[in-house]
Amino acid sequence: MTYYYMSSMLKKAETLIEFQKQTDRLFDFFLLDSINGDFLNHIKLKGFSQEDMNEEDLEKCDFLRGVINIPIFSERFVAQFSSLLKHEVAFYPIEIKCKERVKLFYLAKINKHLRWIDYDKSGSRILFDGTKNG
Repeated sequence: MTYYYMSSMLKKAETLIEFQKQTDRLFDFFLLDSINGDFLNHIKLKGFSQEDMNEEDLEKCDFLRGVINIPIFSERFVAQFSSLLKHEVAFYPIEIKCKERVKLFYLAKINKHLRWIDYDKSGSRILFDGTKNG
């Protein structure tokens, strides 16, 4: 099994990508896998960079971080690796605006997950409302 870890090459403070709309649905679909992605057929995904990112950063980066921790990859990355990752990742186009430049990137939906925590064998405590914590 292969594990992947990605980090941005940008070391500036304010370089995250903010999403224009649908942040709750994006979170639910891309990270929680709790809803289907039909809504993506009816919207055009758009994001914009925070103030410390410049147009040159946008050109040279193959991986960007979002305010919501959805992986964002460049067209270069998708062209190079989509066939290798086709069973593990689905890519969805998003336009990223930085200053006056708009560039196509892709949000990545990780399809292959491992459960790292065995909740049945893990300790927990019962909260006041009767639910388990931990």
